[in-house]
Order: sequence, then structure tokens, then C-alpha cells
Amino acid sequence: MINFGEDTKKNKDKIEDLEREVQRLTDDMTRMTYEIQRSRDEMSYYKNSESSEREKMALRLENTLLKMGRLPAPKNEDAE
Repeated sequence: MINFGEDTKKNKDKIEDLEREVQRLTDDMTRMTYEIQRSRDEMSYYKNSESSEREKMALRLENTLLKMGRLPAPKNEDAE
């Protein structure tokens, strides 16, 4: 009977250790999930920002070329 009591205590201790480990792993996964989402959001922001900057640069170049007379003005299809 003494062996069963000792075995039961050892098993309870192991279960408690495993529960702590599962909680630690769960916390780690939660943090990783948060970091991955934050990285995705950041990448999306930079992608959109870069796209807007390229579009603005293209429009500035087009305006400069139009002012210099090197680029024909776009045809207005409404006037036809």
C-alpha cells in the first residue's frame, strides 16, 4: 500500500509539472501568434505605403513632363 501512495504522489507531481508546461507552451503560442499578426500588419502597412509613394512619384513625374511639354496631354474621351 505504501508504494501506491508514493506512486500516486509522484503521478500527481508529474501531472502538475505537465500542466505548468502546457500552460507555458500555450502562453508561448499566444505570444507567437500575436507577433506573427503584428508582422503581417506591419508588412501590409509598408506594402500599401510603398504603393502609394510609387503612385505619387509617377504622378509627379507625369506632371513635370506635362509642364515641360514632353508628354502629350491625355485625350479626353468625353469631348468626342
